[in-house]
Amino acid sequence: MRTGRKVRFPLEMKDGVEVRDLEGLKDNFSLERILLYLEDGRLDTWLRDRYLDDIADAVSELDRTDTGFCRKICELFEVEDARGSGGDRIAYEQDDLYDLLDEGENTIYLSGERFSIPLAKKGITYIGVNNPTVVISSKKKIDFAEKGISFQNVHFDERYQQVLESSEQKMEEQPAESRTSSPKYGGYYPNSDLNFMLSPEKRAEAKGCYEKICTLLEDVGKKDFDEDSNGIIKFKRMIEKIWRDLDGALLTMDNTIASKDDSIFLAAVYDYEKLNDYGKVIMEQVSDLENNREYLPFYKNAEYRIDQLDWIIQFISSDYDYRELKFIFWALMVLAVDHMDKEEHLSLICDFAKAKNVKDSEMKDIVQVVRLVFHEENEGFLVSSKVRICFEKLLKDFGYQEKPISSAEEGLSRMGSIIGSFFG
Repeated sequence: MRTGRKVRFPLEMKDGVEVRDLEGLKDNFSLERILLYLEDGRLDTWLRDRYLDDIADAVSELDRTDTGFCRKICELFEVEDARGSGGDRIAYEQDDLYDLLDEGENTIYLSGERFSIPLAKKGITYIGVNNPTVVISSKKKIDFAEKGISFQNVHFDERYQQVLESSEQKMEEQPAESRTSSPKYGGYYPNSDLNFMLSPEKRAEAKGCYEKICTLLEDVGKKDFDEDSNGIIKFKRMIEKIWRDLDGALLTMDNTIASKDDSIFLAAVYDYEKLNDYGKVIMEQVSDLENNREYLPFYKNAEYRIDQLDWIIQFISSDYDYRELKFIFWALMVLAVDHMDKEEHLSLICDFAKAKNVKDSEMKDIVQVVRLVFHEENEGFLVSSKVRICFEKLLKDFGYQEKPISSAEEGLSRMGSIIGSFFG
């Protein structure tokens, strides 16, 4: 009797077609999808699971910086023309890029040596196939987050790289106190991995939520720990305590164990490798990286991240333990200690909140809990009963005190806030 039978996953091509063998892959070939699966490692696994090691080895030996990389991929799979094989969002030269922008594409793959990026075209993600050079015609550092422009697997041209280096040097020359203080937040980032999934109404709600809570986060941070020689050790102990207060809810990354831990992925919000030591402490604790670290590279791929976020929205239920509130809390905790790309991260958190129908009043209350953790608040008034229940033990352990009602007018105001929380 056979046991431990291996499950061989299919590759999804365009129009949702799943391919399980080489013939099916050739018949439904999509260069765009092949490039995605090559980047996150799924193509190599798929090939070797089917004993196609010769093709897997040949693919791995290709030079990704070669301008003929896409053509050679197609030759390996015996597909005649790279441009006619489903790679309709791939630009091979500058005119292709302009054509794709004219067609309204918001994700474009760059397979060539050098591309000039039109800064006036907002809300675009550029993904390099062969690590091309992208030319930025600007004498000052561009706030790409504000423009909704993002890049993956590319490098900037020499002149713009000098602009960036000059900007970093000026930052280093500033007084230390001005560099370590919590920065002000810029505008809402409208091109997160989740934003396109939202209706126009939900997008407006997410933007409004961002504007309501961003100022509450500006003075929150790890400054108390930075001033302590043992700060990182104490911070780790604090995170462990909070994790226990929240019933040790794992925010894991492998959706194969969804029935156990609901598979909520902080890695879909933050790039672990780019986080500072404090941010890494949080992810290591609540995402159980000791057992899930192998999944981190998959999140480098934009489509994989988006798939996981979509999975969270569709399947995570919080009827019994307010799991989406805990996810938002931990995501904001990371944001409080690491301000890198803060507008982009907070915008994604707000997009998630609105996708899960979390009210603004609940978001404000979660921010207040974060402020309590970092000693920016020790008293106040929580409007949401859900937040009260979810964080009850944490609130008690951190000495939260509810302000007493000092007048009938204030009592009526609070009652109005509570009633309002039920309706958004």
